[in-house]
Amino acid sequence: MKIRWMPSLKFVFVFALFVDGMVLLSGCFRKYIMTDREIEAHYQALKIRPRFSFDTLSSGRKIHYAEAGNDSMPLLVFIHGAPGAWYGYMNYVDDSILQKRFHILAIDRPGYGKSDYGKSLVSIAEQAESLAPLIAKKKNKQHVILVGRSYGGPVAAHVAISHPELADAVILLAPALDPTHEKFWWFSKPANSRIMRWMLPKAVNVASDEKFAHVAELTAMLPLWAKLKTPVTVVQGSEDQIVDTTNFSFAKRVIPASNARFIWLKGEDHFIAAHQPEFVKQLIFQYVDSLK
Repeated sequence: MKIRWMPSLKFVFVFALFVDGMVLLSGCFRKYIMTDREIEAHYQALKIRPRFSFDTLSSGRKIHYAEAGNDSMPLLVFIHGAPGAWYGYMNYVDDSILQKRFHILAIDRPGYGKSDYGKSLVSIAEQAESLAPLIAKKKNKQHVILVGRSYGGPVAAHVAISHPELADAVILLAPALDPTHEKFWWFSKPANSRIMRWMLPKAVNVASDEKFAHVAELTAMLPLWAKLKTPVTVVQGSEDQIVDTTNFSFAKRVIPASNARFIWLKGEDHFIAAHQPEFVKQLIFQYVDSLK
């Protein structure tokens, strides 16, 4: 006699609740992904739109970026977090004052946007090396300011460490730097399962790959921080629920104080670039004015 296993009502309920949670999570992440149609609609109302291009690396990987401003001006490079894309900095790319004073690059990091979408590159060092040729090509003998937020922070810092000639100043907004305080949530492991990865956007899967490699990658960076000679500003919000706020004290410990300043924004959360654009632009202007 064969015994057939029948799931209990409790099991079915919990499983359905879990799947509903993952579907809801997928929908939440999709809010931060812009389609080509949405981007085109945004720029229909504007007189000036960025130029979109690809840079092909020797490895065959392609780096997609948005470019605006005057290429005879200092180079301002924006590096997004996880998940993300160039349009996370759209308000800066579109800013008329920045366009007049800078040559702006907003880059899709490897695996995001149109930079081999869905193809993860979890190594921070390799990500930095994938961006360095583009920055070098666009530098045009001008000063370079790198702006990196969240997971883009350590990538920007690594570029400055490994290629100091490509960074005259670095601004890190709510950066994830400390390997001992990498934050995980209840959905982190389930979202990384095969069935959930099938349901979620590729950008989320890439972010998940980075998340589970981040401790090892940030640990590998520990001996490199002392080599950071480029002037750097670290900005952290006191109410950040995405990156542990202890990253701020970690940054103070590992980044050479002679070249750094640390700004604590009371009441601010993780999304400093979105909530405080005038403040961020002020930091950028202060650096470019000091470099003249």
